[in-house]
Amino acid sequence: MPTVKQNALKILGWLYRNNPSAEKPRTVRDLMEAVRLSESDFWDADSYLFQGKYVDGTMGTEDSHRWLTEKGTDLAEQEFHRPSFFQRRKDDLIMLAIGMVAGVIGTLLVQMLGKLL
Repeated sequence: MPTVKQNALKILGWLYRNNPSAEKPRTVRDLMEAVRLSESDFWDADSYLFQGKYVDGTMGTEDSHRWLTEKGTDLAEQEFHRPSFFQRRKDDLIMLAIGMVAGVIGTLLVQMLGKLL
């Protein structure tokens, strides 16, 4: 079961990708439909974002509005621009393969030089 922070990041990610601003806010109804959280999970995550000053907006109902603050944008960039677990593992495997190939080539060169001398 996702935590409040995980649900908040889901909302934050949607806001970040859809780029609402104070001049062009999105309604809470839009957010609720997009992130598909239960109503109570949504409002808990929304409160977390407001209290942390990651979002700003009008208070009230589903017709109220939300947009990212500078702090919310910074967190979204930090969370969504770092390499994924799989990307980091892929990079590690590529480096391991390169190291193994270099080791095999080095061993073969040493054996060839040993036969020549």
